[in-house]
Amino acid sequence: MKKNNLIAISVISMFLVCAFFLAYVGTKNLDPANSNSWWTVYFQDPKSPNMSFDIENHSASTNFHWEVDTDNNSTLLQGTENIKNNQTKNITIPDVSNKTGKISVVVTTDKDRQEIYKNF
Repeated sequence: MKKNNLIAISVISMFLVCAFFLAYVGTKNLDPANSNSWWTVYFQDPKSPNMSFDIENHSASTNFHWEVDTDNNSTLLQGTENIKNNQTKNITIPDVSNKTGKISVVVTTDKDRQEIYKNF
């Protein structure tokens, strides 16, 4: 009987140690500030005609160049933003509802390029 209790206690304690370890590792890996190797661009309201967007930075890059382009490759607006690590910058775009077709927002850093767009 003592041997069975010892086995049961060992199995339960190993399960608890593994569960706590996996919870710690999972929480650590889900923290966006932990990896410091990515950035993203997204519209504040993807369903409205508003073209305002955010750049969220979790990387070593700090200089971001953005352009608002039409589908015939003409640039409507452009700018450069300095965004520190673990910060988000809101970029407000004036009304472009008089334009038709695909309107793209292209954001580039030294190494990467991301593009989002809306069709009007």
